[in-house]
Amino acid sequence: MSEPITWQAMQRIALQLAVILPANGYLTSIGQNVDLEPVQLDASAGARVLVGMQRLQVSELASRLRMYECTAVVEALVPASQADAQQQAHRAIADVLRVFPSSPQLFALAGAELEVAGDSADVLERPDGLNAMVAQVRLNLRIRESV
Repeated sequence: MSEPITWQAMQRIALQLAVILPANGYLTSIGQNVDLEPVQLDASAGARVLVGMQRLQVSELASRLRMYECTAVVEALVPASQADAQQQAHRAIADVLRVFPSSPQLFALAGAELEVAGDSADVLERPDGLNAMVAQVRLNLRIRESV
């Protein structure tokens, strides 16, 4: 049995984020540390990216079609010890929104189609006492799955 379609969508988003490297024309190298599971921030490891999901809604569209709508949250954690942490957080937002602009991007999944569009972003200073700046980007997801 294959993984749930929502998990496949998170994996696809992580795969797309992995291209964010200066060698590919991006401002940051956040693509080298993309995680789908929460991790401890190690200031010596540089920025990390965490992908999560919020607000999942499911509906049946037709006799063999299911629609999932949700928000994916991409968080780039930049150690606050970096002298340019806030600048790097803004650069991370720009890079993520370059990969996922506000115009929907389509990706194929096993038996489904994933539509991803950049929505909004925030820079959070040391949330919950974390020793990091957090660049948070919200993506609107629509998954159409044949059932």
